[in-house]
Order: sequence, then C-alpha cells, then structure tokens
Amino acid sequence: MSSVASIEERESVAFGLMGRMHVLLRREIGRVTDIKYMSTNAEYCWHVLELAHSVANPDLQAMCQKLEDIYFAEGGLFADSPFKPRRLSVASSSRVSIPIEHAAVPEVVEPEAEVAVESDQHYVGRLR
Repeated sequence: MSSVASIEERESVAFGLMGRMHVLLRREIGRVTDIKYMSTNAEYCWHVLELAHSVANPDLQAMCQKLEDIYFAEGGLFADSPFKPRRLSVASSSRVSIPIEHAAVPEVVEPEAEVAVESDQHYVGRLR
C-alpha cells in the first residue's frame, strides 16, 4: 500500500479485503467474522488475521499480508493502538479442524390427540 494513500483510501481497501476474507473463511472453515468490528478493534482484527493465516489458501495469505500492512505496519490504521501484535506465522495445513457437536436425535413420539386450533388467528400479543 502506498504511503501517500489517505486514511479513507486505506480504510476502503481494507474493507474490501475484509469482505473477501469473510467469504473465504466462511467457505473454507465455516467461520463467520464481523467486518465492522474488525475495522475498529485491533485485537479482534489480529485474531481474525491469525485465523485466516492458519488456513493454507494462497488468496487468504495474500489478504492477510495486505491487511497486516494496512492496519499494523508503521503508520498503519492501528499504529497508535495500545495492542502490539506479534508477526503472523505461515500456515502448516490446508484446513483447520473445528469440532462440531451433534445434537442428540429425539425419539419420535406419537401424538395422543390433535390440538384444537383457536379460531382467533391474530399474532398480536403472542408468539407465532
């Protein structure tokens, strides 16, 4: 990123990169990120960059490097933040393993009697 780029231009580029990163993280590992919060909180931004850097996807790696430069390089958008991150490491695997808990399947219970439907079908004051 050019050192003469204005803050607005860097924020615009960063927002575009974070949007693309959000989509790739969702596709690759099923992780959803908060782009707006990432642009305002240095710790969260760094956490998402570390997460994205752990996935061996060349596009994600390139985006991580660009966002790291935009936000954390000297003169970056988070340069005067009290949070000082360590450098990102290279990914070692192509995917991140995320354990998924499966809900227990309830037993099928035969209905004893049909429930009478009320004649008043208005939703005001009630849940659907």
